[in-house]
Amino acid sequence: MQSILKIIFLYLSIITLALALSECKNKEDVFVDQTILTPTLSPGSGLVPYKTTVHFQSNQTNAILEYSLDNGKSWQTGDSVQLESSVNIQVRNRIDKNVSTTATNSYTLNFEKVLIIGNSITRHSPAPEIGWKGDWGMAASAADKDYVSLVKKYLSSRNSTTQFLVTNKGSSFEVNYGDNFDWNLFNNELAFKPDLIIVRIGDNVEDKKVNERQFEVHFEKLIAYLTSFDFQGKVICTGSFWERWEASSAIERVCKRKGYCYIELTSLNTQKNTAYNQFINQAVSSHPSDRGMEEIYKRLTPYF
Repeated sequence: MQSILKIIFLYLSIITLALALSECKNKEDVFVDQTILTPTLSPGSGLVPYKTTVHFQSNQTNAILEYSLDNGKSWQTGDSVQLESSVNIQVRNRIDKNVSTTATNSYTLNFEKVLIIGNSITRHSPAPEIGWKGDWGMAASAADKDYVSLVKKYLSSRNSTTQFLVTNKGSSFEVNYGDNFDWNLFNNELAFKPDLIIVRIGDNVEDKKVNERQFEVHFEKLIAYLTSFDFQGKVICTGSFWERWEASSAIERVCKRKGYCYIELTSLNTQKNTAYNQFINQAVSSHPSDRGMEEIYKRLTPYF
């Protein structure tokens, strides 16, 4: 018994030593030198438009500028960074193993006009014949419980003048996309000239016909049409909440190719995230519940 305890003790000692060595290896071997000037950042902290370039000024001769976007966990060299999401930026000067004190600025993306294109998960008008009485995201218990309302509240807390245009016309695209699709359907959305576009569709696409009907090609055309002005903003697309694997994969490929943000949602489609047994009509019950709506919102917010 004692020999077994000794072996266990030795094993735990080795693990503890390995972890300690790993921590030492990962810890930066630098010394903060108060004589090295601290860099400055421009513009200062606050609300900034998407793709604002933040410039770093060293103020110190013979120093290397370093910045961190993950609260000091990792550092890279450079004298500027273009903002694609809200972030804290830390900047310091380095001379050999000596570094200055760190300058930190906090930047929050500001959007003036937000366009949300979706389907019934985004909004569905009253349909008493299927037991739906609301005029908001289907299956949410109230207007302020769907993901759209949560997004509005979140972005409006940054800028109370942000304008929103929300449409469920995406359901028409999901069913009718193709060479003969009438893009005039989205004329109002184009005229809105948003600087943030959220495309939350895919659920009503017939998955087995995605390749045959070239959904990927036409989805790319949809974004191209919505941005066919001097668009300098951000595009965020999600996959389907329901299991539309082919449609979601096509959306993801377009996003990777064009540099848009892609958010996977199908993993949220569980019984606890749907309005299971809350409505007589099964189609309504398959929509996100209040919890499901909040989970969609939570997946969107890191990209704001």
